Amino acid sequence: MPNVSSKRHHWTRHDYILTVVACLVNIADAIEVYLPGVVNRVISCELHLNSLQESWLGIIIYLTIAVSNLAAGKLSNRFERRVIIIASLYASVICNILSALVHNYTT
Repeated sequence: MPNVSSKRHHWTRHDYILTVVACLVNIADAIEVYLPGVVNRVISCELHLNSLQESWLGIIIYLTIAVSNLAAGKLSNRFERRVIIIASLYASVICNILSALVHNYTT
């Protein structure tokens, strides 16, 4: 049986960079879940929403995330992943422009 201690791996700069990138990816994944709650609070204060409207806003945000994740997974299995990512980016730009044009909560 070979001696395990003699084959000890020493961390290189590349190993440290990969560790930092993996941590940042993990943080970015967690932000996706945390950020809508913060945005929901800011939107409700700025638009003077009551608690029912604020609740519906949160439900809509999380349902949209859930449905889009399910749909993107199924679509990327059927079509090329690059096409789905590019279509998602275009849809995001269009929705952001449309949401910038909305004047208040009821329109």
